[in-house]
Amino acid sequence: FDQLISEAVDTVRFLSEDLSPITLFKGGLSKAIKKRLDAIAEFYDIVFESHLGNIRFSEQIEINIYRIVNEFINNTIKHADASVIKVKIVNAKSGLSIHYSDNGKGIKRELVELSQAGRGIANIMGRLKSLNSNLKFKSEPGRGVHYDILIPMQ
Repeated sequence: FDQLISEAVDTVRFLSEDLSPITLFKGGLSKAIKKRLDAIAEFYDIVFESHLGNIRFSEQIEINIYRIVNEFINNTIKHADASVIKVKIVNAKSGLSIHYSDNGKGIKRELVELSQAGRGIANIMGRLKSLNSNLKFKSEPGRGVHYDILIPMQ
């Protein structure tokens, strides 16, 4: 019985960290995404590049971006059969740019455009809309996925 309680507490702790990571609030977007990627680095070749330095954004922006990238990662893990994940974040004059790609089996464009690929893609689209942003998406069978997001900043 004690083991079940301990496992339940660990599960709740993991889910809580996944939804609202302490690293995000303490260390910022780059550190939180890097920590998430480090957690799966044993199974994937990870290429992470961030040009944010210590720049912070509003809590809403950081949480939404973290959850979007996390959903991309979860989709790669669940569906892609990939071996490489690349994430690049750049703060440019035009806004915050995020590039995510993997080398997995890809996904049909229509599924993403119509948000029919599942709840995850629909959640991403909703988050992007709240950030006044768009998703540029490219995928070919056997050539992985490439997502580009530009979030305009005032």
